[in-house]
Amino acid sequence: MAIMEHKCTAVSFRPFSTTTVQLIREFVSGNKSSYYSYELNLVRTDGERINIADHGSLHAILVDAETLSNYSSIPVWDAIDYRIPEQAIKSDIKHDFLRRNII
Repeated sequence: MAIMEHKCTAVSFRPFSTTTVQLIREFVSGNKSSYYSYELNLVRTDGERINIADHGSLHAILVDAETLSNYSSIPVWDAIDYRIPEQAIKSDIKHDFLRRNII
């Protein structure tokens, strides 16, 4: 029987510096399979993202986000299916920020 090791890293931050619970997805492609991975992040007022969890299950990440949001009274920013339309893309600071953080 294989034993899996999990590395946990403690992150110190002030709760009031966190503005939102962010949900995003990414497409993971491997040699034998491909799937969507869902990330749950805390976004700080300075724009830094702190990764809290990754799931292969959309349902699990939504439940975790709701639980964290209710516990901390921080709103959820669900950007899982958000994509900027090609015709709306212009070279500006806001677009560049969104592209780096949610696309």
